[in-house]
Amino acid sequence: MDRLSYVVLFTGDVPGMRRFYETTVGLVVRASSSGWVEFDTGGATLALHAMPDATQHGVQLRFSTGRIEARVRELADRGVRVDPPGVETYAWGSLARLSDTEGNRLMLWQSAQAQVPGSGPGLTVVVNCADLAKTKAFYLGVLGFTASIDSPWWVQLTVGEAGMGLHPRSGQPGSEAHHARPITIGLGMIDLESWYEDARDRGLEFTTPPTERGFGTFADALDPDGNEVTFRDVPEPETLEEQLAERSRPWMRRVAAPSASR
Repeated sequence: MDRLSYVVLFTGDVPGMRRFYETTVGLVVRASSSGWVEFDTGGATLALHAMPDATQHGVQLRFSTGRIEARVRELADRGVRVDPPGVETYAWGSLARLSDTEGNRLMLWQSAQAQVPGSGPGLTVVVNCADLAKTKAFYLGVLGFTASIDSPWWVQLTVGEAGMGLHPRSGQPGSEAHHARPITIGLGMIDLESWYEDARDRGLEFTTPPTERGFGTFADALDPDGNEVTFRDVPEPETLEEQLAERSRPWMRRVAAPSASR
């Protein structure tokens, strides 16, 4: 099964975008060159790609796949054609470009090297759909992903360690404003309230402060290219002692049960 491995931002301002994500947001750079920057994010990698052509700016979702030639033939049988020139092979791997039904750019990628998982804030991406039913049919029926949640307002796709969802596009202001553009990037932050205050001191301007939305606490911002970025509150990871204590509780309950019935 394919998995989401990169969320790539094509930009004409790599230095400015790097300052935003590295200095203001606080992500750690794990690799960089003049036209490429990778940030340490969990589940998938957030990357910047230099693109002088302003018409090509935006987001690309890159999915790792095995046996890319066979995968492309499989998709062709389902009516999907990759962009010319088809499968391209380089020293670092093979790739094929295509688009989803919303016009978002996708890439299938077979890496020539083992990928190192990230350890930074968990990365998610939301495709905000003008036609949710049609887009869901593409990702489920054509690309072959499964959904762990399938509702009229949210489809949670199983794409590996990263998070990915489909949501109806919204023109509403306020807490739903981040669903107004084609794609929303998400980053999980431990203790969002404290991180929010620190980020404001570093100059990050938020469009929405931390707000409880019924399914978690979120804050929103725009990066220098106008990409929607949502920050969600995530719990502090359990310590080893807490994990061991949690594992011991069912055993303790089983031992205690007979004495309670006496």
